[in-house]
Amino acid sequence: GAWRHLRAAAERRHKLTEEEDAAYWLCTERRAGHGLSDDTKKLVYDYYVGHPSIKRSPMKGDTLLLRGSDGVRNVAVQKLLCEVSLTDVYDDFIKAHPEVKIGERAFRSLQPAEMRRMTARQLNMCGCRYCLEMKYLFQAVQRARKKLAAQHGAAQPPLVNGYDAARAEMHSKPLDAAMAAVCGRCV
Repeated sequence: GAWRHLRAAAERRHKLTEEEDAAYWLCTERRAGHGLSDDTKKLVYDYYVGHPSIKRSPMKGDTLLLRGSDGVRNVAVQKLLCEVSLTDVYDDFIKAHPEVKIGERAFRSLQPAEMRRMTARQLNMCGCRYCLEMKYLFQAVQRARKKLAAQHGAAQPPLVNGYDAARAEMHSKPLDAAMAAVCGRCV
């Protein structure tokens, strides 16, 4: 009963303000980088693309369809993956270019359309020597375990993902012992 009356009142209120909202959005448009010179926009874009914590996705199918010059989504572009927050990227930009006066909001509005935050799947794609060796070692141990279990007729207990546990233990090594072979995120 009461919910029906409340919903009807909300619908009537929406009908009253619908025309006002439409008129407001007609005269308001998103102005990405409004008031910034083209040189500043190019500098910001180049900084995004060249930032050490922003990388092109190495996966072949990790693409986005962006609008081409004809306005149709038909241009496939590799994703730019950001490991850190945009606030950190903005702070790095201000340190690198203190002469450029740009706010964080304008800086964010100029980010490339193909840029996305890294997901957990992408953050776990480390290619350093220790991570790859541990992955191959774990796979070899699992193959040997299956082979021994088949030879002796033993039932296999459920597999536990030892890779993650071993990786966490391995990554706690001191920085000086692994300096030459790891990527920096893994230590």
